[in-house]
Amino acid sequence: MQMAKLKSFGHKMLRFGIVFFLLLGAGHVLAQSDPAVSGCGGKEIVIADLQWPSASILAHVHQQVIEQNLDCKTSVAKTDIESVATTLKAAQNPTLIPEMWVTRVSDRWNQVLEARAGFATGDSFDQSTFEGWFLPPKVVRDFPALNQVANLKDIKEFYKLEKKPQFISCPADWACAVLNENMLKAYGLFASFDIVVPKDRLDMDQRIGAAISTNSPTVFYYWQPNALVDVLKLAQIELAPHSGEAFACMGKVQCKDLRPTGFAREEVSIIVADWVRADAPELLPYVRKAQMPVAVMNELLSAQVERQLTPAQAAALFVADYPQIWQAWLPVVVQ
Repeated sequence: MQMAKLKSFGHKMLRFGIVFFLLLGAGHVLAQSDPAVSGCGGKEIVIADLQWPSASILAHVHQQVIEQNLDCKTSVAKTDIESVATTLKAAQNPTLIPEMWVTRVSDRWNQVLEARAGFATGDSFDQSTFEGWFLPPKVVRDFPALNQVANLKDIKEFYKLEKKPQFISCPADWACAVLNENMLKAYGLFASFDIVVPKDRLDMDQRIGAAISTNSPTVFYYWQPNALVDVLKLAQIELAPHSGEAFACMGKVQCKDLRPTGFAREEVSIIVADWVRADAPELLPYVRKAQMPVAVMNELLSAQVERQLTPAQAAALFVADYPQIWQAWLPVVVQ
């Protein structure tokens, strides 16, 4: 009887040991698959917020998509375009810069490349020309030919105007003030417009808003990504193809070789620290595809202003409303 009890007790302890061992194994597996440590080699992906509206939203878009879908620990760090290249070169930090205007800090960026501290993986947006000339949308609906720069000289005739139409340029201390004046001359349009030079950004936006609200046949300079482009549904004018040589002259007050050209392309890139190649390679397929449509960014900026959203909230809106875009960025498309 005693021997039977001992055998029974022994069997129970054996079963307990097996279960305990299995639980330990399961716990080990669970620990290995912990999303906090499994992705990106367990290293934190620090994403730069360069603190202008689109850059802030993009930082939080990438933070949310990477953390939720690549199992990588992430954080967002506020910095600025002048210092971010320096810290990347010195310490390979931050890990990811979602909207780096490389041409604006070309000297510092070249130093990063020379030090092999970081590299560009692709374009931040789906287009590379961000400046342009625009018209109120109703003007183009009334006269579709006006979306071509060659037809702008006919605005006065189309609308039977007694005075010249306005061209709203930039504040005098902005580089685009000289640029716009020279481009008007190059297109043979300088005498066709009353050129308005706003006092500042607020005055510029107010004048453009007034032209839109009255459907005035007014041409104006503006840029993207920008909330105003989406809010006012601005109609962009088709300019001549860009010529680097002609455009370089346009920025000079005394340009003596005025030739029609479109605005310059900008190198706006997603940048990652060099250590990602070896230690977080799963991030590379993502950043090579993570291109944001400019029109969608304009919409997010518009929503941010209208609803008073934080950058993180605007990013969450994108994640909720545009899964077809961000899922295509992932190494494997989410079903």
